[in-house]
Amino acid sequence: MGPELLTFVKAEWARVLWKKLQRIIGARAEELNRLRDEFVDPEELARFSVEPHWQIR
Repeated sequence: MGPELLTFVKAEWARVLWKKLQRIIGARAEELNRLRDEFVDPEELARFSVEPHWQIR
């Protein structure tokens, strides 16, 4: 993907979006750390979780 594909993105937008992405990544890391403190590793837990199959009746 070359720079010509991103000509519609303004530099100001890229900075704002990058900061927002960093906040989201940081918040997710904090949440995972809190889960690790309370339970076992959440990534290991995810291997054993089963997504329920909801049916609309």
